[in-house]
Amino acid sequence: MEERKLLPFEKAQYNIRKFVESAELIHTLLGLIPVMESVETIPEEEREVVLDIVNKTLAVLSKNIEEGGQEWN
Repeated sequence: MEERKLLPFEKAQYNIRKFVESAELIHTLLGLIPVMESVETIPEEEREVVLDIVNKTLAVLSKNIEEGGQEWN
């Protein structure tokens, strides 16, 4: 079955949605930078929790990127 071509308005909506997803991804990654930089100054027990949260966040972001047909490197 042939896939239906999007109408101009539908294509615009799709492009906007993809742009927002990309912007949110970048925003999340930028938010992780200060967290990762501050991890050296916190106690070991808290550091492990923070690094676990960062790793899980990166795993979710990676999964979302790959589900969108892109490659996480």
